[in-house]
Formats: sequence, C-alpha cells, structure tokens
Amino acid sequence: MKKINRWSMDRKPLVRWLAEISPLIQQPAVLLDWMKHVLRAGAEHNVFIPVNAPRLNYTRSPGVEGMDPQLIDRLKELYEHYHILDVLEFANSGENAALLAYYDAEGNIVEREETELRQVLLRLRPDDVKHNPQLICLGSAVDIISERITYRQPLQEPYPGGLSVRVSIHSNLWLPWFYSQYPEDMEYEQPFNNLELACRHTPRLNAFLAQVKEWTIKLKGAWELNRSVIDPSLLNDDIGIRLDVQPRDGYAGA
Repeated sequence: MKKINRWSMDRKPLVRWLAEISPLIQQPAVLLDWMKHVLRAGAEHNVFIPVNAPRLNYTRSPGVEGMDPQLIDRLKELYEHYHILDVLEFANSGENAALLAYYDAEGNIVEREETELRQVLLRLRPDDVKHNPQLICLGSAVDIISERITYRQPLQEPYPGGLSVRVSIHSNLWLPWFYSQYPEDMEYEQPFNNLELACRHTPRLNAFLAQVKEWTIKLKGAWELNRSVIDPSLLNDDIGIRLDVQPRDGYAGA
C-alpha cells in the first residue's frame, strides 16, 4: 500500500516552549548575542532558517550556508540607527524554512527544505483543502513569536515590561505517533506510526531546543514548557519530543 501523509496542522500550538529573557533587556549587546545563538542553532540543525523578513527588508543571501551574517547586520543596523531591537519578531513577517521528511506523491520519503507546511499538504492532499480545511492552516514548521523593543535614551532608563520568546510547533509531523484526523483515512481516530518520518527531523528539533535552553540559562534567563496538548509521555522534559514512546489506549493524542 502506498504511504501517504497523515499529519496535519493546528492553528493553536501543540507544544510551546518559552524563553524568559527579561534580565537581558538592559543589555542590548548581550540580547543580540543571544539572538545570534538562536539563529545559528536554527540553521545548524535545519529547523529554523529565516528566508525573508519584509520588516527588516531582508532576503537570505543566495548560496549561503548556516546562519546568514547579513541578517545579523540588519538587526544591528536597526538598533544602532533607530534604537530598536527586533527580538526575532521579524520571523512573523516572512518565511522560515526547515528541512522536513514527508511522503511524496509516489509514497517515497523525501527530505526537503520547506517554508510553509500548508503548501506541502496542498500538493499532496489537495482534496482536504475542500473537506478538512481546519487541518491545513498557514504556518512554518517551527514558529517563533516575540516583540520589538524600542529603547528610551539614555539606555539607563528602565524598560517598562518584560520580554519572552515563544517557540511553538503546530503540526504532529514532529511526533512519533498520533491519531489521524482525516475522516477519509482508514486510520481515522486510530494511532498512526509516524516514526519513519519523525526520526529524520525531530532529533534536530530537540537539539535546537536544547541549545536555545542552554544559552538562555547561561545568560540568567529562564526556560519552560509553556503549553502542551499532546500526550505528556511524548515530552522529553522541557527540551523536545521523545521518539521511544508507544501509543497509550484511551488517549486522544494530537
């Protein structure tokens, strides 16, 4: 039987991790360094690579490997010229790529950089746009939400408010198993073994989260699992998804 993609997306996060970095607000240079580590880790593990960001007038340099130095330059210029530090908020204005595994039209596993999971499903499950649009929503593989800080001058004046960065996944593509949400599938509401795909990209997600947590804690910030609607046994503490867990009877899963 030809293998097809059973994974879907949700408008709300399935899992969300939070980096609380308020202690860095009064240290723009340190905060920028923290962002460089996040962007470097995202590129190194191929799970979060900004391709373009209209709010920064940024487009990834052709042929560049790893973190694009041009992106860091844009962030520095914004702060130096306008006293504004974009703490990864730009990610919401453009496209962000990740290297993902999924089944192609022939049922073969392919691994490709994708910026929009919706487009993958539109290509491979076109009928579901009509029948199950709630399962195919807009979104990157990894979603990062934060804000811009406009600094008062002089810098010694306290910044009014805290600062956190939320890292989320909205697709069960990352999970080793889940319950199929497509009514047309034979496996509808049955546990589907997704390990063949997840083992190709989820370890990289976990490595990315571990590095972001490590650097956040190192700079006196805090890291936590902020939200989850998946089986708790699938969570690798607060730094990712476990792949060695079997479905549990009676649990709806994600």
